[in-house]
Formats: sequence, structure tokens, C-alpha cells
Amino acid sequence: MATVFLVLKVIGHILLVILAVVLILLLLILFWPVCYDGSFRKHGDEIHAEGRLFWLFHVVHASGKFDRSEQKTEKEGDVRILGISLLKRGKKKKGPDKAGSVSEKHGRPSGRKADGSARKKPVVEPGQWKYMPGRDADRTKVKPGIYRQKKPNAVERLTAKLAALIGRLKKAAASVKQKIGRLNDWLVYLFSDAFRQFLHQVRHHGGAVLRHILPDRVTGSVEFGTGDPASTGEVLGAVAACYAVFPKGLKIRPDFQEKKLEADVRAKGHFFLIVVLVHALFIVLRKEFRHLLRRIRSERSGSGKQDQKHQKKDKKHRQETEKAAA
Repeated sequence: MATVFLVLKVIGHILLVILAVVLILLLLILFWPVCYDGSFRKHGDEIHAEGRLFWLFHVVHASGKFDRSEQKTEKEGDVRILGISLLKRGKKKKGPDKAGSVSEKHGRPSGRKADGSARKKPVVEPGQWKYMPGRDADRTKVKPGIYRQKKPNAVERLTAKLAALIGRLKKAAASVKQKIGRLNDWLVYLFSDAFRQFLHQVRHHGGAVLRHILPDRVTGSVEFGTGDPASTGEVLGAVAACYAVFPKGLKIRPDFQEKKLEADVRAKGHFFLIVVLVHALFIVLRKEFRHLLRRIRSERSGSGKQDQKHQKKDKKHRQETEKAAA
């Protein structure tokens, strides 16, 4: 009996240690900042951009690089966890020419036999059968022969074309009617008070997340010119109107003589996953968000079919929006 209690005690200690490790890891994920930095340079036709994102002393590290010049274009990306590369991508190579393509399975050019000769084209014209069952023969046996399909006359062809045209017109009319009905339902939903309130919440929480994620420090300079002093001055005026929103370390220099756009910008910032998660939950847990997802799934299904439960909820919500609009 004492042995059983000892085993249970050891198992309990192991479970407590595992639970503590999971809890500490969860707290680190939520409350440890995710840092990032990057740079962008453009001089003439040359563009160089690179960035990296890391968490917990580079335990998780992701980086990317883009470099374009007159001679070549390079793209690189890498994701590492504990120094182990999980996803590494470099410059993509061009595939082989289709004209000289070789079958990987058989090791010979596609469209040819094993001896290298070209495959024969079928000798039977469309609308004919090479073999047909004999009248007195068994179903498992066939005898050679050519069966020529009876060609319809002019009246039959015209009637068939008219019937096909009428069928296509009816199908198109039904499709247009269905789409107009769906569009009407979407317009009623989009102009309802419930959707406007939901959109207000999305703007509020989305703006808070965007302000939290934006870089803390931006330095560098941007030099631009349109080649025309008048239009360059107009652009400079528009930039000056929004200058209070721009980072303080970013310098904007106009060039009234030449047409150019050159930049040398560096950015650095961080964000907390707990902040992003809290604002996302405020949006996801609202009933308007679930109703919007049901409508999108219904449109993707193609026929707009829903479960009976969802149909009742949709009808109830539509009645509420119509009452509010009235």
C-alpha cells in the first residue's frame, strides 16, 4: 500500500511540474514583448529591405531580406526556434524548358514511347466506335466494326440549339434573381444599426492594436521630387498637413529640380501578445461577428444553404434589423 501511495505522490509531483512549466511558458508568451526591427533603402533602381522579429532572447527568431539591383534580385527568409532552422527560403530557380521536358518516371521525353518513337494518333474519327458488340455475341465478346452515328438534320439541329439557348437564358435569369436577392439582404444587413455598432467596435479595437504594434522609433530620411516645382510643392503641402502624425526622427526632403524617390529608413519596435489577444477577443466574442461568419459561409457554399437553426437565427436577426431601420 505504501508503494502505491509513493507512486501516486511521484506522479502528482511530475504533473505539478508539467503544469508549472506550461503556466510559465504561457505567461512568457503573453507578457514577454515581441521585438522587431527593419530597414529600407532605395537609391535609383536599387532596393534593399530587411527585417527581423525575435522573442525571448532570440529563442524564436524570424528574418527576411529582399535585395534588387540591375543585375539580380535576391529573396531570403528564415525561421528559427532554439537555433534550429524550420523554414529557410532563398532565391527561386527557373524551371526547365517545356520543349525539352523529360518524364521523371520513365526518363524519356514526354509524349513518346520507350523506344523513342512517337505515339500514334487514334485512327477513329470523333463520333465513331472502333468496336461494337455483335448482335448474337455475348456481352463479354466484341467484334471489330465501325459504328457511324446518325447525323441530325437541319430542323433537329435548330430545335436543339433553341432549346439549349432557352435553357441557358432561364438558368441565367434564375442566377441573376438569386444574386439580386442576396445583394438586397447584404445591403439591409450592412446598413443596419447592429452592423454599424459592430463596425465602430472593430475600428476602435483595431486602431488600438495598430497603435500598439507601430514602431516606437523611426529614423532616416526620404527625398522626393516630381520634376515639376509646382506639383512638388503641392505634395509637400499635403505632407506638411500630416506632419504631426509622422515619426519625429523621420526627415522628409523635397527636390524641386529632379524627379526622384530615394529613402533610407530604419524602424524598431515591440508589442505584447496579451494586448492583441484582449482586443481580438472583444471583436470575436460579439454576436455580430458570429452572424457575419455565418453569412460568409453561406455565400461560399454557393447555394446559400444553412442549417435550420442558422436559418431561424438569420430570420430573427433580419427582423430585428428591419424593425430598427423602420
